[in-house]
Amino acid sequence: MVNARPTLRAGRLPWVLGICVLAWSLECRCENGKLQSNSTPSIDIPAITAAASRRDIALDDMVSLREVREPRQSPDGRRVAFLVKQAFRRCDCYRIALYVVLSEGHGPARKLAEESYIANLQWSPDGRYLSYLSSKGGSVQLWRLDPITHRANRVFVHRSNNDRSSEHAAYQSRYLPASGVLDYRWSPDGRRIAFTAEPPSDPSIAARAAREGFRYDDGSMSAMDLVVGDWASAHRSKQLWLYDILKKREHLVWTTPTYWYSNFTAMSWSPNGGNLAFFYSNRGGDGSDSMAIVDALTSSVSQVGSVGGTLTSSASVAWSPDGQAIAYLARSLDLGSYKLKTSSTVDHSRKEHGYEINPGNSPWLAWDTDRHRMLFLSDGIGRDRRQTGIYALSDDGGEPIRLTAATEKTSDCDVILNGEIACVRQAPTVAPRASLVTIATGGIRDLADVNPEMTSVELAPVSELHWKNTYGDETNGFLILPTHRAAGMRVPLVVIGYAFSGEFVTQANTVLTSYPAQAFARDGIAVLLFNFPRFEGWQGANFERGSRAFGYGPLASIQAAIERLDTEGVIDARRVGMLGHSLAGFWAQLAITRTNLFKVVEMHNGGTASEPGMYWEAGTRQQRESQEHVMGGPPYGETLKNYLGYSMTLNANRIHTPVLMEYDALEALAGMEYYEAMQHYGVPVEFFVYPNDGHITERPEHRFMSLQRNLDWFEFWLLDKENDPESKTDQYLRWRQLRAVSKGDMQGDVPDAQVK
Repeated sequence: MVNARPTLRAGRLPWVLGICVLAWSLECRCENGKLQSNSTPSIDIPAITAAASRRDIALDDMVSLREVREPRQSPDGRRVAFLVKQAFRRCDCYRIALYVVLSEGHGPARKLAEESYIANLQWSPDGRYLSYLSSKGGSVQLWRLDPITHRANRVFVHRSNNDRSSEHAAYQSRYLPASGVLDYRWSPDGRRIAFTAEPPSDPSIAARAAREGFRYDDGSMSAMDLVVGDWASAHRSKQLWLYDILKKREHLVWTTPTYWYSNFTAMSWSPNGGNLAFFYSNRGGDGSDSMAIVDALTSSVSQVGSVGGTLTSSASVAWSPDGQAIAYLARSLDLGSYKLKTSSTVDHSRKEHGYEINPGNSPWLAWDTDRHRMLFLSDGIGRDRRQTGIYALSDDGGEPIRLTAATEKTSDCDVILNGEIACVRQAPTVAPRASLVTIATGGIRDLADVNPEMTSVELAPVSELHWKNTYGDETNGFLILPTHRAAGMRVPLVVIGYAFSGEFVTQANTVLTSYPAQAFARDGIAVLLFNFPRFEGWQGANFERGSRAFGYGPLASIQAAIERLDTEGVIDARRVGMLGHSLAGFWAQLAITRTNLFKVVEMHNGGTASEPGMYWEAGTRQQRESQEHVMGGPPYGETLKNYLGYSMTLNANRIHTPVLMEYDALEALAGMEYYEAMQHYGVPVEFFVYPNDGHITERPEHRFMSLQRNLDWFEFWLLDKENDPESKTDQYLRWRQLRAVSKGDMQGDVPDAQVK
């Protein structure tokens, strides 16, 4: 589920996640650490041949579509290296391969290495090596590879940590290798490497707590710590180290304060390599990150102070060419958007640019000195929503200008080199590929297509829609109409939420992983991929603002889109369903307790801070404060009335819509609040749990089964169709029984479209 206040960093708790736009890099392991097939699968990109006959898309196409990550130009600009990640169902695992291609685009990409885990790809400053984090050898360490000889070796070995903290075990515990190096950055001269690490936990602390008991502190612990058996969560810290390449020696520079979810959020070297800026989460104050600067020669650390927001990656930091200032994208504590800020390294003064930036899953910032401007990624400015692309903001001010095409998504970008930037390009019907963007014009050229098989796959056309709700809030979405829909024919509709910007339509291996949009269109169901309308933040507890921002506003937008498509004669308004992941799951909950919009819904780890149980089950002060921010206060006393009208569980008697629930095993604990309420009132409900997985479904087999289950579920209720019923006897027997219970009671006593 998602926490109602978008200031929390994803990963802190299964049910306390900011608006999710995360994906994890996974280590490929199968049951008991062994592959289920005779050989380890390998990524194999076929040569592009003459177009084969067109065929319909299959669910396996969505699961196995290859992702492109981290395209990085060599220092001489002649080559671009990038990672390719692919899921394999036969081992229920992932493989990640390192490729390199000539920047001129001549010749195919060459595979240099392939492992179960590769991440954080960088070129050494002299261009001789490609460095990356790898779990080869049992723990995540820093490796470097010679692109000519293909020989790889560890740069150094740092002691690893493999404990049972909630941070380690809360998500995909079977995938996570022991941590040695968490993040790293080469100094510009190649003489030093700054890296962060997690010190091994002190077993005596946990042993003493287990022996004597311990005082619970909701400011430094969470209920998840109790679930995973971590009695020492309040003592966690992270470390910043410097490694000297010539001396082959590492030394500790700085350690974060010890508290729950202590973390470094970004680091960046100054242009001359004399200083290293780093940002870290700070439990004190207003919750903003803090910044500090390390002198590379003396290792002395000077604290700059709060940055007025939170950072999510080192890519969102850029030094000025003269080293006198540091620009960074910091996420607002209340708005959920980012602001571009500049801090002076001389007097530590801070300047904030007025525009709200929304970089989505891929924060990135670069200083375009030749044109006196800043470049950044965003999926719209302010309340606007667009595909993620590169924007430019002049040093002289003025409106940000979009450089890349509005019909495509550009993300995961590298540094500016010779007037070009290596990025990932994709579109709703274009699979991801490594590309180069010319910053003078915004033009883009592809270097490698890693999914040539998709040229033979029939994809339904996708159109981007913009509309306003009854509040006047504007948003956008992507409409997919069935390929073989006859003119004037009304078709069923499935609404899918939320935060789409291109990649989801053809693949199922990043965010929102279990929704078969193109398969629905293949089978005659229209799909609307819906983005929620952005809102203005607020200080303190305010139910009027919170209920609209996180519930009534998005629901009003969904209703407006359905009414528009119905008026235009596109859809059959009697056959509309909704799939909702995370926060979007709450929109589905709100809809089925307050409207008759949907005939059937699905919630995937869905819900928000609107339930009384949510107030306590996270076990953190942060969750309580976030819930009060949206709900106006706690579910006690005067503000209890807010929950009585807004909560799904407290209004479950009004639900007559069949509900499919899909949750990972840890978040299923929170999902019980919904499930038991619906059980009590006889609501047709199916509850599926995916063990050893996370808020965003990662395991390939889970992805496939969820795709198939959602396809079956919605086609059963919207098309009266049973897919391969001979092999799914039990499933359709249960669903026919649910239909018998709900038949004739779909309208019930729920008021019609009561949104505001």
